[in-house]
Amino acid sequence: MPAYRFRAKNINGDIISGSVISEDENGVITIIREYGYYPYFIKNCNKSLMDLFIPSKLTSKELFMICKQISLFISSGVNIIQAFQIIKDGMNLKVYKDYFEGVIQSIEKGMNISNALCRNQRVPDILVKMVKVGENSGRLDEIMESMAEYFEWKYKSEEKLKQILIYPIIVAVFALVVINILLFKVIPSFLSIFNQFDIKEFPLSTKVVLSISSFIRGKWFIIILFLCLFFIIIKKFFKDKDLFAFLNSIRLNIPIYNKIYINVLWLNFIRAFSMLVLSGVSIIESMDICLEVIDDKNIKSSIQGAIEMIKEGSSIGCAFEAQKIVPQNIIKSIKIGEESGSLDLMLKKCYEIYEIEVENQSARILTIIEPAIIVVLSFIVGFIVISVIAPIFQIYDIFGYK
Repeated sequence: MPAYRFRAKNINGDIISGSVISEDENGVITIIREYGYYPYFIKNCNKSLMDLFIPSKLTSKELFMICKQISLFISSGVNIIQAFQIIKDGMNLKVYKDYFEGVIQSIEKGMNISNALCRNQRVPDILVKMVKVGENSGRLDEIMESMAEYFEWKYKSEEKLKQILIYPIIVAVFALVVINILLFKVIPSFLSIFNQFDIKEFPLSTKVVLSISSFIRGKWFIIILFLCLFFIIIKKFFKDKDLFAFLNSIRLNIPIYNKIYINVLWLNFIRAFSMLVLSGVSIIESMDICLEVIDDKNIKSSIQGAIEMIKEGSSIGCAFEAQKIVPQNIIKSIKIGEESGSLDLMLKKCYEIYEIEVENQSARILTIIEPAIIVVLSFIVGFIVISVIAPIFQIYDIFGYK
């Protein structure tokens, strides 16, 4: 039987966590409830090989559609269980169908929606906490509409970042195909010609290219197998958060791209912070929730530092100003909002201006990347071609000597 990790709390608010062995999640819930606790997080510890290729959380596009549908259903008077049943039927992957089936069963047993959504952590914490705000305030339809707008914006932001990388990726794939043709087809043909004329001495560049070609042609199966095993090991033995942090650190070290990525992270923070404040969530709680949408540890650390200063009595603007990596336009907007008493509106205006700046920066980066990639590709292919052609001049010498 599989093992399940869980977190649960009782009516007094006491929280426990641990693991239990059971046939399914319903069995886990039954076991935990026997001790007077109510589980709000359950996760299967035993993953199959196919689970490695299934995203652990719903994408921003899927979350946008889900939030939009729930908002429309609630506004139309549709029962929340029926709403989740329709959403479940619209899921393509079985793992997500099972997730929403579990959510429906939890709600039917009396669990509130926010706690039911916590199961298996398929949705981000910001959505769970905003749903809780909506349940407590009786404005769940409005909150879900706000979350739909947020996830729609986030999806578009992610697409912009992908657009920056898609051209280099396409060119890199094309370059890889060309290089493989040269290494597997062209170079062996030239090598047979060189052997016919008994050419033994090659220029250094030719020796390098021939060695690479020989290694790849002789070990290509092992190379592919190694890459597949490496991917599986990374996915299997790294925790999701550790793996994401590792991949995120790589992205932050990509020249040019890292600048716009940092700006998008700050834009994500301002967008979420503005939405939470407009929804009536307190400043400190809003900032705590915003920590969940930030992927960079330095930005998280600066926000945590600002939270501590605000708790000690500092103004929001001064708290952010003390953190050296916070952009100045964000600090100025917060200060003006505090002084004018319209922080929520200034935050909204700030992310609108910041979004335009990020879009312009994306366009500038794209104009730099395209010619740079062409130059790099030309250099690589040119190096291989010149390395192959160089020994041909030795053949001309042989014919000239004869």
